[in-house]
Order: sequence, then structure tokens, then C-alpha cells
Amino acid sequence: MTNLAIAKRIIGPVQNYLGRYLDRTARVYAAEARRYAAGREFSADDLSWSPLKTTSARAVKRAIDIAGGLIGAAALVPTTIILAPVIRFFSPGPLLFFHVREGLNECPFKLPKFRTMNENMQVGGHDGPDKTQPLEWAQITGRRVTGAGRYMRALAIDELPQCVLLLNGKLTMMGPRALSKVDLDRHEDPRYNWREVRKKFTPALGPAAFCLSGAFSSREEIELMEIYYFGNWTLWLDIKLLGRGLLAIAAGRHY
Repeated sequence: MTNLAIAKRIIGPVQNYLGRYLDRTARVYAAEARRYAAGREFSADDLSWSPLKTTSARAVKRAIDIAGGLIGAAALVPTTIILAPVIRFFSPGPLLFFHVREGLNECPFKLPKFRTMNENMQVGGHDGPDKTQPLEWAQITGRRVTGAGRYMRALAIDELPQCVLLLNGKLTMMGPRALSKVDLDRHEDPRYNWREVRKKFTPALGPAAFCLSGAFSSREEIELMEIYYFGNWTLWLDIKLLGRGLLAIAAGRHY
């Protein structure tokens, strides 16, 4: 038996265990979120219902973002030196790939990633197929991803360049998922005034809905979980979500 086969036999059960834990605890968060949102109205003009809009919360979030951005930027330099020749060996072309995302107050910005696909097969101006349809997504991206790209995605290394956006305020550490306008417009008749409310919040490096659910969620669950996050933010909640996000990556739920 090869070392790779042995590693898979060890990692597989661990990922399954982590996945079951995430699913079990996600049901608790989902039930709590439904109770919170039931019968409430969420104004996008008066955000007094969200603790994220207090002066103290903004200061705490900004301090965390700057610290995370500095750590990420420090890690980015040696990672880039190592990955640059590897990425170009598997597929000649640029080192980075940019998605256009909708930011705070609908201002578009470019979201960088290390390129994991063949240059002539990159997804267009949005995320492509709906990631809530795992089979369709896997079939389409599986033909595009390079050999090195598979490992970068598995370890979430491809998203490391996004850390620099924590420094300029385009991203925050935890919050609503950074999506393109095309993807946002796919949410037909969103609940809880979600589409208007999320315009008032900075998109995040760590998507709150993904961390709460422990997996990519349906559109309806994204709306519910993000509204719950906006209305119930605490520093402790961000710490818990960071831990859940790391567990989801370890469980292979992030790609």
C-alpha cells in the first residue's frame, strides 16, 4: 500500500467525523436563526437592530481585520515565491485570477485568487454554476482545475491573496460571503429584506453562512444565516465561526 493510499484511509474517516459534527451543530444554529427571524422586519435604512453598526463593534472588527491582513500578507510573500513556478508549470499564464464582486454599498471590487484552472478555461464574471448543486459544480470545474490547483483548493491556499483586502477594507474577516452581482441577482424574491440589508455590510474572507452551516448553503439558508449573523454579532460568535470555518476546510467542505 502506498503512502498516499494510507493517508487517504486515515484522512477519510477524520473528514467524515468532522462532517457529521458540523452537520449536527449546524441544525442548532439553523433552529436558532429561524426563531430569531420569525415575524421580524429588517430595515436597511435603520440598522439599529444590528450590533455590527455600533462604534465599538466597528473598532473591534477593524482591529481584527488589520491583524489578520498583516499576518496573511506576511504569509503571502513566501507562498507566492514557492507557488509562482508551480502554477505556471502546470498551466502557462498569469499567477493570479480575479473575480469581480459586489462590495459595501454595491461598489464592485476585484477579488484575487491564485490561479487553479487552465487559463483558457476560467469561469467568467461570476462563480459559474450554482455551488448548491454539488454534482454539476464538480463535473464542470473538475475538467478545468490543474494538478497543482486541486491541492491549493484542498488547503484553501488559493484564497490567501485575499488577505491583502483586509488591510484596505474591501473585505472583513467574517461576514456575508463575497458574491458577484450576477450571483446576488439569482436570489429571486429574497426574504428578510436580505438583498438590501447586505449592501450595508462589508463582504468577508470567511463567509458567516458557510461557517454556521459547515457547508455551502442553499440560497434560502444563506439569507437566513446572514441575517442572523447581522443581528446577533458578538466577538465570541466570530471566534466560534472562525473555528467552524477551519473545521469545514479540514472536512473538505469548502470546494
